Amino acid sequence: MSSDLPPPGPPPPYAPEPYQPYGPPERNVGVILLVAGACVVAIGLIAAALLLTLRAGDNGLPKPEKPLQIQQVTAVAPGRCTGSGVPSSDGESCYQLAPGLTITELEQVDVVAPRTGPGWTVDITLRPADRATFGRLTTQVYGQQQPRNQLALVLDGKVLSAPTVQQPILGGRLSIAGPFTKAEANRLADELAGHS
Repeated sequence: MSSDLPPPGPPPPYAPEPYQPYGPPERNVGVILLVAGACVVAIGLIAAALLLTLRAGDNGLPKPEKPLQIQQVTAVAPGRCTGSGVPSSDGESCYQLAPGLTITELEQVDVVAPRTGPGWTVDITLRPADRATFGRLTTQVYGQQQPRNQLALVLDGKVLSAPTVQQPILGGRLSIAGPFTKAEANRLADELAGHS
């Protein structure tokens, strides 16, 4: 007759002891909470550092050495400026300008291939801090007679471009369209982004 039970005899030389965790349970919970708290603090410090970096203007664009002025055109004449006025970057026109908006940084500048017309476009996105003032300026200029419906982009004492305001721009994103070649649009974008 066979049996699955081991034959009777002396007990094995050792007997396993029941499992006991290291230290009392309260200590393990305290260690876990301490480690979790340290992780939360570290994540908070990293997030704060990233936020400060973004607020410092780390948007991929160099910070311009000189501010960009956006001013309403009140008059324009062909030729060089002989008295007051602001010359165009090519020196072929002289602009009279009203006070306007000073921009120290742009959020984004892009060169866009022709959509419907023959020329390239330069798209500019303003920082949130400048959008409301720019919106008021475009609302004021929109619908006025030529050349008072133009806004001059002035950098380093020269008018880079003076586009006509086609409508009030309230969202902080504007497009400068014209008969720009790709090279001309790239040059304008570089100047606006702070490259010289």
